[in-house]
Amino acid sequence: MTEKKRYIPNLVTILNLFFGFLAIIKSLHEHYLAAFLFIFVGAILDTLDGKIARFLGRESLFGKEFDSLADLISFCAAPAFMIYKIYLAELGLLGMGISFIFLLFGAIRLAEYNSNTHSGADNDFSGLPVPAAALTVGSFIWFSFTISGGHGNTEAAIALILIASFLMVSNIPFTPFPKITFSKNWFITLRSLFVIILFILFVIFKGYVLFPVMSLYVINNIIKWMVRAKDNQYIHYNER
Repeated sequence: MTEKKRYIPNLVTILNLFFGFLAIIKSLHEHYLAAFLFIFVGAILDTLDGKIARFLGRESLFGKEFDSLADLISFCAAPAFMIYKIYLAELGLLGMGISFIFLLFGAIRLAEYNSNTHSGADNDFSGLPVPAAALTVGSFIWFSFTISGGHGNTEAAIALILIASFLMVSNIPFTPFPKITFSKNWFITLRSLFVIILFILFVIFKGYVLFPVMSLYVINNIIKWMVRAKDNQYIHYNER
């Protein structure tokens, strides 16, 4: 039984890869909401495989590389193909180029993460993680459909795609999503309660919630980075 446990994290990664493949198939048949939901399920599985590997003591270089290859399909190729089909197909080569940027920068982000060429401070991610980028772009489609029954404004979608692409390869630190943990620290407890409330709102209101939450996550980290940069400039100026 102990020997079989080493396969469990990889099975979860395989499921992530499978749902990414299903997302591409659904986009091919223009079932875009289903495609995004498959990407969303893949993101949940992506958070689990590493945790399961650490819990079982089965972390490995193979698992790390396999996870990144699955992420390349589920959170780079699948969203790139979906946004091309929805917003960019009519733009010809330009549309292909824009959607390819998302795929390319996602691949670069994964390669940099695996090689540890740069890492953010305080255990932050350096650059927007590819699952977060995929959920941000994909949730815009879901949000637009919930609000208006359509896919939203094409120009706004293209701007969002390009912003998410460049954030993936940026040096901006992005804080990991907070874990649900209750302790004597009141801030951590309140933060955990906030996460639970967001989850409940997501279950109730579905398409209305995820895109605003992802947008706030991105904007909050950009603002924190700008404040840190300004503080560092102020300190360096005073040290002269």
